[in-house]
Amino acid sequence: LYFSERGSAERARGCRAGARTDRNLADAHLALARFLYTIDWNVDTAKLEVNQALELNPRNAHALRLASELASTRGQTDRALDFASKAIVNDPLGSRGFTRIAAAEIGKGNLVWGSSRTSQSARVKLDGGSGALFSRVGAGS
Repeated sequence: LYFSERGSAERARGCRAGARTDRNLADAHLALARFLYTIDWNVDTAKLEVNQALELNPRNAHALRLASELASTRGQTDRALDFASKAIVNDPLGSRGFTRIAAAEIGKGNLVWGSSRTSQSARVKLDGGSGALFSRVGAGS
C-alpha cells in the first residue's frame, strides 16, 4: 500500500482522535494500533494500543490477531501462538487466526506444522461458511 505523507498524517490524526474521544472504545485503539504498526512501523506504541484494546475487549479476534503479529515481529513466538490460539477460539471460522499460528510456528522452525496450519487456513476460507465446516467436523473429518 502506498500512502502519501499528507494522507498518513490525516489518518494518524483520525485514529488518535478516535482513541481520545472514547477511551473505552476498543476498536478505536485497534485502529490506532494498526496504523502505528503498518504505516509508522512503531511496534512499541502499537503494542500499547493493542493491549488497551484487549483490556477493553479481551475477546476481540482482530486485536488478538494483531497482538499475535506484533509478538511475532518482536520474536516472541510463544506469545504469538497464545494470541493466535485465542483469536481462533473467538473467531473459529476466521482463516487469519490459523495463518497467524502458521507464521508463529514457522518462526519457531516448525515448518511442517506451520504449513499444515496454512492449509487449514485455506480450507476454512474455501468452505464458504459455517455450515460446510461444521458438517465436516460433525462427520469426523
